[in-house]
Amino acid sequence: MVELRLTAFALNPLSLLEGSATAAAVRAILDVPTRAGGDASGTWGIAISGNAATATTLQTARNINGVSFNGSADITLPTVNTTGDQTIGGVKTFTSQIVANGGVQGNVTGNAGTVTNGVYTTGDQTIGGIKTFSSAPVVPGLNGGQLAGMRNKIINGKMEIAQRGTSFSGLPNGGYTVDRWNSFYTTSGAVTYSQQADAPSNNEFQNSLRVAVTTADTSIAGGDYLVLQQEYCKPAVFGF
Repeated sequence: MVELRLTAFALNPLSLLEGSATAAAVRAILDVPTRAGGDASGTWGIAISGNAATATTLQTARNINGVSFNGSADITLPTVNTTGDQTIGGVKTFTSQIVANGGVQGNVTGNAGTVTNGVYTTGDQTIGGIKTFSSAPVVPGLNGGQLAGMRNKIINGKMEIAQRGTSFSGLPNGGYTVDRWNSFYTTSGAVTYSQQADAPSNNEFQNSLRVAVTTADTSIAGGDYLVLQQEYCKPAVFGF
């Protein structure tokens, strides 16, 4: 509370307050301090109650964004600036996704700090190198449909494994050539089977199986044939 007291101890003669009395004369009679510019000068009798005269801090501290403030010193608020550089210490937990348009620099802990070629859950991605899966991968476009579980059953389709030899002539009916491949025929001609280190271009195959006619069948009948096939054995399932 501020109390302003104006003492008029010398009001005589009262004629000075009337007529042509000057402003200076009136101030002198009423003992009003003079003014210089916009501020008052002189001595003012003002009564101050409470701790307003001696207080250097707030009587009761207040929290600003979770930081106590009593007016005695500056405080640092734990906020993230919307612009400019800023150093933030400690562990920060975010309740929503972080969008980093300019990229992320510095130390990253946890799994995110070591992943360099992660597998995306959506979108196209090129993955190089050998990948080992702890369980069987499920590819709906490959393992589904009418041929579910029946794809990729050809063994030694690259003709690269030939444990019995690389060239075969005069094979008996049903005789084997390169691994897993045998031949059946009903012709009087003769052929030679051989593994070749060539294959059609622009593919990953490096070998092929050549069937070269060495003796032509001069009287091919309507039912004659030569078949190169692979016998597939259904996996055995045992129950105990």
